[in-house]
Amino acid sequence: MLPNIKLGENCIIAAGSVVTKDYEANGVYGGNPARHITILDDYRKRRIEQSLDLPTDLFERKRELIKIFWEN
Repeated sequence: MLPNIKLGENCIIAAGSVVTKDYEANGVYGGNPARHITILDDYRKRRIEQSLDLPTDLFERKRELIKIFWEN
């Protein structure tokens, strides 16, 4: 992050992103330079919906989580 940059509350900045300006609260940002991806409420809703569809078998659940978080 560059000096004198202000991040709003509840910001999510993706790992490895280059933060070059101030960012508003409740946003999800990523990239080089970091750009707005979505708002936090939408991000939470999508993750909750995806987790509700997961199988109960632990190994199958792990496989599905890997697909959701690392292959998208």
